Amino acid sequence: MIAETYSPAFWQRLTRLRSISRLVLAALEEDDVDRVKALSEEAEERMGEIRPIIESRLQDPDRTEDDEQLADMVGDLKLMNDRILDVLSVKTEETRRAIGEAKEARLRLMRFKATRGGQDARVIDRRG
Repeated sequence: MIAETYSPAFWQRLTRLRSISRLVLAALEEDDVDRVKALSEEAEERMGEIRPIIESRLQDPDRTEDDEQLADMVGDLKLMNDRILDVLSVKTEETRRAIGEAKEARLRLMRFKATRGGQDARVIDRRG
């Protein structure tokens, strides 16, 4: 029986990993990027703890189909977590770029106002 094959500590880690997956989805819905990142990092840590155990079990001649399904499930969680981290990286870079562009536009506007002597003027902000 698979429940007896692995230690209680293993099952606690796996349960936490599954909980993290649900928490990540909730954090994504709330646009809580910091929470998503922290949870994804915790998931990586938990996977790092349980994957070697699963992989060693897969090498055991007495492995079962349940062992293989468990390995597939954890592998799927790993892929999902990797995708989340990739998306976060891209979104973070896009946000940094947008902030930089906003700062540049603000500086251009301030320079324009300074050259106009404080007069009220209509400005079309153009890059460059």
